Amino acid sequence: MIAQEIKTVQLIKETNESDYYPQIDGYFQGEIPLLSLGNLNGLTTKIDWKIISFEMDYPSGRDYKTQKIKSNIIPDSIIIQIAENAINQQIFFTKIIALDKLNVTHLLNSMTLIPIKKNEND
Repeated sequence: MIAQEIKTVQLIKETNESDYYPQIDGYFQGEIPLLSLGNLNGLTTKIDWKIISFEMDYPSGRDYKTQKIKSNIIPDSIIIQIAENAINQQIFFTKIIALDKLNVTHLLNSMTLIPIKKNEND
């Protein structure tokens, strides 16, 4: 009796360019509901790189305010300021730094989002 040869199968997941884009609750451009902007998962990527810091520029009164955040989550204090001053206005996310699974840092694409208030019935 001859034993069958065991073959190994390796699955390789193909990634798209958009898998590397930062996102918040699935949004990476255009309008985003204000509640999604405060999502507790913060900025993420589809390939599970860990975002460690980013800068935000958002309207605050007559000017734009720049905040450097050393995390992937937008602080509640900034969400409150955006709710008061930046509904339907562009918010810029730049200098987004992520760590891959080998702890190599990467500069990710910038994002521009427009926070909106959604109706309770939406």
